[in-house]
Order: sequence, then structure tokens, then C-alpha cells
Amino acid sequence: MNQQLARKLNVFQRVQQFCNANTATLNTIPFAVELQTNLSNIITELRTLSQVKNTGKNTMRENTMQKRDLRDAIYQTLASINQTAQLIAFDLPRFDEKFQLRRKGKIEALLIEAKGFVQSAQGFQNEFVKYGMAVNFIEQLNTDITTLEQSINNQNLGRVTKTSADKQIEETIDRGMLTINRLDRVIKNAFANREAILSAWKITRQMERTTPTATLPPPAPPQPQASVQA
Repeated sequence: MNQQLARKLNVFQRVQQFCNANTATLNTIPFAVELQTNLSNIITELRTLSQVKNTGKNTMRENTMQKRDLRDAIYQTLASINQTAQLIAFDLPRFDEKFQLRRKGKIEALLIEAKGFVQSAQGFQNEFVKYGMAVNFIEQLNTDITTLEQSINNQNLGRVTKTSADKQIEETIDRGMLTINRLDRVIKNAFANREAILSAWKITRQMERTTPTATLPPPAPPQPQASVQA
């Protein structure tokens, strides 16, 4: 959970606890009840969206690492095929021309090259096996290609998930701030003559500059003050 979301969620939760501590007065105001329900839903939404965002981030990170490992494995296999083909070319002239290997570049280009190697190696598997390559090296290369393509798709899906969650979090926070602004007016009107409660409210709704985590904060107004009625 990033700092901005943690700070906002912390404030929303403190406001919620302040309202819970002053239900005797606030629950007599229908609009205040509606705003409290809205705020409770917003807090739940933000917690859920935070989890969705983290899932997207984790998916991106895991598949980024897998992409790197698969890219290296595929390139190493292609290098072995290329070097072996050069020796086979002594018996089959120009055979190695089918297996020209470029330097490491973009993954998309590597995939195209790998698929070309697979196609060109079909029917010549025994020639490569004769030089010590695995009997199933073509099948293994195909598996790595398929897994790499899936990893790319998963990484993109994780990115989309995170981006979508970020946007929804921003929109939900805006709704939460509007809800608190409306509650602010209701509370100031409802407790117009209760300076102690209004002071507690001012502290409750202020935004902290840094909040390491968004764990539930302590109740905003002291309990004895919460029992005072307007």
C-alpha cells in the first residue's frame, strides 16, 4: 500500500471511529447516517482495490523474472543449435545458413528467431543428437517458447490490473474526501456549541504527512467526550 493511499485510508478510518463514538447524535440526522454508510463502503472498496493492485504488481514482478530466465534459456539453446549447425555444415553444405543467430535483442525478435530454428530443425533432429544434443531438444524449445509467450501475456495482464486498480483507487479516494467534506458540515452544525467535540473532530479529519501503514487508528475523540450530547 503506497503512502498516499495509507494516509487517506487512515483518515477515513479515524472519521469512521469518530462517527461511531457519536452515534447518539449523528444517527438522529438521516443524511449523516447515509454519509457514514458511504464512508464504510469506501473504506471496504479501498482495502479490496489495494489487494487487487498488489496482485497486479506481484504478477508483473513474477513474470518479469520468468521472462528474463526463459529469454536466457532460449537464447542459450539457439546458440547451441547455431554452433552445432556450423559443424553439421561440413557434411551438409550451407546447412548452418538456416540457423543464423543475432545478438540478444528484443524478446519479440527472439521468439520469431526461435520459431524459425524449430521449423528448420524439423527432419534433422538426428544430426543434432549425434553431437550430443538432447533427443527432445526441439520439444523443449517449443515448450520454452510457449511458456515465454504466456509469461508475456501474464505480465501485460498484471500491468492492466494494476493500472485499472490505480485509477479506481484515485476515484474512490475522491469520493471519500467529498463524503468527509459533507460530514464536516453536518458535524459542525450538529455540535455547534460543543467545542471539545469540535476540537476532537478537527484532529480526527486532518491529513497526516506520513503514515507507514494503514492499520486501524485509535478512536479520534476521547471516550468521555463522545458521551456528551448536543
